[in-house]
Amino acid sequence: MARPIVQIRPNVCTSCDVGYAALEYTLQEAIRKGYDITDLGSALATREDLERVIAEKAPLFLNGFGHGNVDVFTGQNTIPVITKGVNEGILTGMITYLLSCLTGVTLGPAIIAAGGWSYIGYTISWTWMDENGAGDPFQDRYAEGFFDGSNTIPNAVLNGFTALESRQAGYNKYTEWIDYWATSDDPYASSCIQWLVHDRDNCILLGDPEARIDVVTHSLTVNSDPPG
Repeated sequence: MARPIVQIRPNVCTSCDVGYAALEYTLQEAIRKGYDITDLGSALATREDLERVIAEKAPLFLNGFGHGNVDVFTGQNTIPVITKGVNEGILTGMITYLLSCLTGVTLGPAIIAAGGWSYIGYTISWTWMDENGAGDPFQDRYAEGFFDGSNTIPNAVLNGFTALESRQAGYNKYTEWIDYWATSDDPYASSCIQWLVHDRDNCILLGDPEARIDVVTHSLTVNSDPPG
């Protein structure tokens, strides 16, 4: 039976088209791994739709992108989706990853206090650099490393790694890009390093470090009569 998960990704808010495009890759990874994924993209990136999906499907994992602050995560048109003291309890029993500014300060702890299984997110304003200013960040020489570091975390969760291992995988991927820019003579290399370190070192894990989704494996049994 396919395991239910949900991701949310607005595209109408400042620079949200970039994050929206980045989560297309995590969507495809979830499909490849056989998950029953509900993709709350664009106009569906709302509190009402997220609460409906959680009530109907009881997903194991939320992969979220959107603007945030210390106590709120927002969706389409920067309208609140998850707010401390309002509805953080909807994430009870779930692993949550939020690519969102500052939610690790107050909202993340509130999610865990309300029964969330594990939370991974950022205590700072998550920052990236880009050359194109819009569109797919994996086609942008500066933006790629930032979103590669971030996407590595939910992709690790989807591949059955624990929350701790998934956060570490993201840390390692950010570090790979820091090392890459350290050998570059690009005029913006030092700025890339500065902001990659900023994002990497302020990604936190709360809750159960051993939280994980059991990956379903398939076995084949061949039944036949012996020849002769």
